[in-house]
Amino acid sequence: LDSKIIELLFSRGLTTEEQIITFLNPSKNDFHDPFLLSGMKEAVEKVKESIDKKEKILIFGDYDVDGVSATAIMIKTFAKVGYHVDFYLPNRFTDDYGLTKEVIDKIKDAYSPDLIITVDCGICCAKEIEYANTLGIEVIVTDHHEIPEVLPKKIVVNVKLEDQKYPFKDLCGTGVALKFAQAFLGFEKAEEFLPIAAIATIADIVSLTD
Repeated sequence: LDSKIIELLFSRGLTTEEQIITFLNPSKNDFHDPFLLSGMKEAVEKVKESIDKKEKILIFGDYDVDGVSATAIMIKTFAKVGYHVDFYLPNRFTDDYGLTKEVIDKIKDAYSPDLIITVDCGICCAKEIEYANTLGIEVIVTDHHEIPEVLPKKIVVNVKLEDQKYPFKDLCGTGVALKFAQAFLGFEKAEEFLPIAAIATIADIVSLTD
């Protein structure tokens, strides 16, 4: 390796040959088990149940690179099993951020989903998710943002949740979506989504490790 590259790697805390090899050439064995994430097993089971019932599923993302990329991975994940899902990306200027009651009403009128899966958002939307439930809409939250005092009383997958076995807390929202794809499809099928996750990881300025 060029000395400048080694200098950069050392500055990022990668100081052993093993760490450098893992960083530059990760293998399948370097990917953590997605089911170590709290809520992942329940999320996969709920999605499979919804598919079996032929329910309408909608992916709710965010308007930044991470949110769009996470939405793309989710859509492609369902396409792999031949299941159509709708999606909604909020408008930065008219919809505000995250699930709001107004957006939920808009989604219900346009798509009538039975299940909404959030990506890169939702962790701070406990009241809004309760509102969705009153309309007969179930919600699964996948997110990576900081944990609020009040969590949604539904299935939540978030790397920052305490007391879980997953060993890394710095995935972006697309990273969490990729872990769902890995859990739902298996590593081999989810592997092709890695370039999308790489773009989002860089754009969202999270750690380039793990």
